[in-house]
Amino acid sequence: MSKKQLLQWTSHWEAFVVLVFILLKLILSLFPFEYGVFRDEFYYLSMSNRLDFGYVDVPPLAPFLLAGVRFIFGDSYLSLHLLPAFSGAAFLFFSYLTVKKLGGNIFSRILILAVVLLAPYFVANDSVYTYDTFNKFFWLLCSYLMICLIQTENARYWLLVGIAVGVGLLFKITIISLAFAWLIGLLLTSQRRLLFKKELFWGIVLAIIIVSPYLLWQVQHQFITLDYMGNYSKKISEFTFLHYIVEQNIYLNPIAFPLWLGGLYYFLFGRSGKIYRSAGITYIILLLFSFFMKGKADFILPYYVIILGGGCVWFERIFAKNRYKYLRASFLLLVFLSGVCLLPIARPILSVDTFIHYYGEASTQSNDERKNLERLPQFYADRFGWEEMTEKVARVYHSIPQENQREVCVVTRNYGEAGAIEYYGKNYNLSIQPISGHNQYYIWGHGQYDGEIIIAVGFSEEDLRKSYRQVEAVETLTNPYMMPYERERSIYLCRSPFKKFQELDHWFKWLN
Repeated sequence: MSKKQLLQWTSHWEAFVVLVFILLKLILSLFPFEYGVFRDEFYYLSMSNRLDFGYVDVPPLAPFLLAGVRFIFGDSYLSLHLLPAFSGAAFLFFSYLTVKKLGGNIFSRILILAVVLLAPYFVANDSVYTYDTFNKFFWLLCSYLMICLIQTENARYWLLVGIAVGVGLLFKITIISLAFAWLIGLLLTSQRRLLFKKELFWGIVLAIIIVSPYLLWQVQHQFITLDYMGNYSKKISEFTFLHYIVEQNIYLNPIAFPLWLGGLYYFLFGRSGKIYRSAGITYIILLLFSFFMKGKADFILPYYVIILGGGCVWFERIFAKNRYKYLRASFLLLVFLSGVCLLPIARPILSVDTFIHYYGEASTQSNDERKNLERLPQFYADRFGWEEMTEKVARVYHSIPQENQREVCVVTRNYGEAGAIEYYGKNYNLSIQPISGHNQYYIWGHGQYDGEIIIAVGFSEEDLRKSYRQVEAVETLTNPYMMPYERERSIYLCRSPFKKFQELDHWFKWLN
C-alpha cells in the first residue's frame, strides 16, 4: 500500500469512527427509557406557549426553538429531546475538531471523543431540554474560534466570535464571562496584539446587535434578571476550593483527571502549547471567577473540553513511542469502562428501584442547591409525581360546585408545579391557567383571577393562613420518589382572602 493510499484509508477509517461516536451520542440522548418529564422542561414548555423577547431567568432562543419543534413534531419525549440530542452531537464533533486543531493525532482525537461522549455532565445535559445544552455548545464554538484566531492571526475570526457570543447570549448570559476571560487571557500574553484589531470592535457590535431584542426586554422590565441572579446565588451550597475542583472532575469522570492536569500543564508551561497559553489563563480566570462568585460547580464545565483537549494532546505526545501502545489502549479502555459505570447517574437507563439499590446512597450525597434528598438525586427526583399532582388538583377543582368554578384558580409555589399542571391539565379536563409568583410566572401575573378561591400547591398551611381565613387540606402527594420538600406538603383549598390579588403590590413575588 502506497503512502497516499494509507493516508486515504486512515482518513476514511477516522471519519467512520467519528460517525459511530456521533450515532452513539444520539442514541444515548434519545434512549426511550424515561422516569418522566424533568421539572425545568415543564417551565420551557410553558414559555414556548408564551413567546417573548426575554424571560426573568432565561433568554428567548431556547423557548422559541422548542415552540418550533412542538409545531412540527408535536409533544412527545422524542420531540422534546431532539434538539438537545443534536446539540450534544455537534458539541461532540467540535470537541474532536478542537483536538485536531491543537495538532492531536488520531489517538488523541478518539480519546477526547470517548471522554466527552461518556462524561456524566454531558450525558445528562443532552438528554433534557434546558438552555444549558445549547449554552455549552456556544462556549465550545467560541473557544474553538479563538484557537483558530490564535493559530492564524486572521482578525476576521473576531467577527465569527462576535456572532457566536451574540447567539450564545440568547441562550444563556453566562457566555459573557467566557468572552471577558478570553480577552484577559490574550491581554496577559504576547498575543495581546490581536486585541488591537478593528475586527474585534465590529465583532462586539455584531454581538450587541444580535442580543439587542433581549436587552430591550430587560430595559422594559427594569433589568429584573439582576434581581433573579442576586437571589439565585443565595441558594447555592458553599464548597471549599478543593471540593469545587473535585466536584467538577466527578461531573467529567474522575478517570479523566490526569487529562485535566496534563492539559493545564500543556497550556501554561508546555513548549508546544506555548502559543495557546491564553487558553490556560482563560481557564484560571473562569475557575476563580465562578468560585468566588459562588457559581454552581458546573458553571464552567463547557470550557473543560478545551483543557481536556490539551490534555489529550499532551498524553499522546508523552506516550507517543510504540512501547507505550498498550498503556494508551488501556487508558482509553478505562475511560470507556468508567464512563459506562457512571452512565446510570447521568441517564435513566436502569429501572428506578435498581438505580436506588446500586447508586442511591452515593448519588444523594452531593447537592448544589441545599435541598434535602432521600432516595434519588435531584436530577431524577424532579421527574416524579407531576402527573399525580395534576390529577389530584383536577379532582379538587371538579369537586367544587360548578357555579363557583369560575372563581377558582390554582396557585403554585414554583414553576415546576405550575408548568406540570399546565402540561398535564388537558388530560384531566383542567383548562384553567395555573399561576405562581416564581420567576417568569410572576411576570405573567394572575390574569383575571382575584384569589377569592384558590387551590394551593407547594405551600405550607402556616403560610396560607397568613393570607386566607379558610384553609383546608384536601389532598396529599404520596409518590415516594419525588422531591421530599414537595411530597411533605398537602394540596389546600383556600377561601376568603384577607386581601385580593389586585390589592397586593408585589403579590407573592419569588425570584430565584
